Amino acid sequence: MIQRIQTLYLLFALILTVLLFFSPIIEILTDNNQLLVFKSSGLYEAESDEIIIKTVPVTILLAVVVFLYFIAILLYKRRVLQARICMLTILLLAGLAGLLIYYLTFVFRKIDTTGSSFQLAALYPVICIILTYLAYRGIRKDEQIVRSIEKIR
Repeated sequence: MIQRIQTLYLLFALILTVLLFFSPIIEILTDNNQLLVFKSSGLYEAESDEIIIKTVPVTILLAVVVFLYFIAILLYKRRVLQARICMLTILLLAGLAGLLIYYLTFVFRKIDTTGSSFQLAALYPVICIILTYLAYRGIRKDEQIVRSIEKIR
């Protein structure tokens, strides 16, 4: 299971997705010098950890993606189903990236900002999409090898 390269891709993507739960995505400095932190669970004040805007759909979608990664890693013997779950996960990650962009534009419209800085966690969905696609290619290649061996018999 773990010796297959696609399992390592899926495991690394799972780790990045779990880190996205806890990592700040963007830090925003408002006009009155207040520091706000946007995480997957919402927009927080940096000093008091008071929540300003909740982002429940992002949290739910992120939990579904983590669950699908976990299931895809465990289904290493059923390659066709594993490949389908990978494609579904890619679609959900694209939706997650779109939802994050929507919430960030919503926050920027609602709050007057003087500056903002994107954190490394903002790239996690894109990196996960790439890793999941690489895992999908590996799964598909394994399935083609198995089918070619069955044709020889």
